[in-house]
Amino acid sequence: MNAAALSTSPRHDFAGWEPAEPVSEADGRFDHALHDAWDQLTPDERDLLTGRARQVEGDLVPVCACGWRGRPEEWQPAPHREPNGGLQHSTHKNGARIDQAAQEFAAVTAAATLVHAAEDWEGDADVSEWLRPRAQHVRDVGLYDGQTWP
Repeated sequence: MNAAALSTSPRHDFAGWEPAEPVSEADGRFDHALHDAWDQLTPDERDLLTGRARQVEGDLVPVCACGWRGRPEEWQPAPHREPNGGLQHSTHKNGARIDQAAQEFAAVTAAATLVHAAEDWEGDADVSEWLRPRAQHVRDVGLYDGQTWP
């Protein structure tokens, strides 16, 4: 992948689990406090607060740094949640990688086609001269952005 494509590709890091439905501000504060204090709670306190946390959060969705949100999954206590977003996030991240590879292949193919067209062009020389820098531009940015032909 070239540097230009890397700088424009969104990161697909797992960003955590979020409630599938909006949570009130007060419930959100409770939820954050519970997660922050979880390791200091006794097992009895955890059991007592787990039911309340289940009510507050409800179903959860995995969230990606790019903004993607997965499908709702049944609530689980924070220590039992998939630390990397589970199968949904893995599928999302791998799909994004495949899409990126396909885009790069399409750019290489488009650039090669433009160079070939420039070499075989028998018409107006201005068109041939436009094709070569256009091919380089496609290679540099890592995608064919559909500029209209002269």
